[in-house]
Amino acid sequence: MLMSLFRKTVRRPGAVDSHTPFHTRCARCLRRAVRYGPPLFLLFTHVRCSTGNEESYRDPDFPHRHFVSAAWDTVLLIGGTDPNDTTLLQPRHLKIWEDRIAVLDQRNQSVRAFSRGGEWLWSLEQRGGGPGELKNAFRITPAPSGNLWVLDSDNRKVVELSPNGEVLRDIPIHHFPAGPTSLASLGNRVIFQTNTPDKGVIAADTHSLRIIETHPLPWPEPLDFRLNITTTLAASTGEQNTWVTAFEFGPGFIVHRGDSATVHRYIDPISFALKSGPRERAIGADTARFGARAVSIVGDEIFMLFGGRPVRMSHMEGEPTVLIDVYGMEGEYRRSYRLPSSSWSMDTDDGETFYVLTYADETYPVLLGLRPRRR
Repeated sequence: MLMSLFRKTVRRPGAVDSHTPFHTRCARCLRRAVRYGPPLFLLFTHVRCSTGNEESYRDPDFPHRHFVSAAWDTVLLIGGTDPNDTTLLQPRHLKIWEDRIAVLDQRNQSVRAFSRGGEWLWSLEQRGGGPGELKNAFRITPAPSGNLWVLDSDNRKVVELSPNGEVLRDIPIHHFPAGPTSLASLGNRVIFQTNTPDKGVIAADTHSLRIIETHPLPWPEPLDFRLNITTTLAASTGEQNTWVTAFEFGPGFIVHRGDSATVHRYIDPISFALKSGPRERAIGADTARFGARAVSIVGDEIFMLFGGRPVRMSHMEGEPTVLIDVYGMEGEYRRSYRLPSSSWSMDTDDGETFYVLTYADETYPVLLGLRPRRR
């Protein structure tokens, strides 16, 4: 009796229990459905729409992308599926260097040179802070003299190598206002990109790397430079005063011609390349989706290894980088190629054969030479 009285005392008005008639329960459920149904429907629709927008954004097959070829002929293969093969450990950057291919391996801080036929030529493996040693080599590029430059960010220097792999000299860059993240040769000048907004571009002479001029990186919108200043530079071999700056985590690229610079956006709307706000974080997006990971200029065309997403807490599976997008020097999109597997770096000097760093069976690093099979 006391328990029955207690239940009657604490039970809220209109509560349903086992003694409530069946028709009363149905009526109350119907009223609740009418009352709470629309808000729940709107909430569900919002979640579905948000997720749908993100999925469509992540889909690499945008309707306006034109793929030239779906098949490739392999003309070069270095590395393989043997776990004892230490030719490549963690290669992250490659450049075509006259009749050679230079590869920068970040794990052991080495530079390795191969012929275009796949023959191993030489390897530089000197890790440390002394002359000719590398601590945090980040980029390589051919020098106007025919030698190879290696940008070492931590040692604040550029190491110059001969075609035979001999260390010729260390060129200090301690006088730079900020540590550069990329470099490109422009004949009588060297262009460096830094992570400092007001001194984003540094032009230096090719002999001593004396600073000629500095100027801000032109972009019409505010960028989160901690995330977006990482760039890839490529210089034109035809026009001595033309180069391209492409944001690796940013919304687009810049074509520099002399003193002029024009801003262009990627055909994929990397809307999260600017500062990440509550809306982006709410749907699980972040600023870690790649734009151009590698750039090469051939004639009047710009070839970009585009897209992908690294493995992160918000994207546990990541996304592969399998696209090469081609733009004109005026910024217009022209065509795309789909690579057979995810890649880290790419270079081409004729627009016909592409050298890429990728995985074999998603396990062991491989350097591939690929030629698209024409339809």
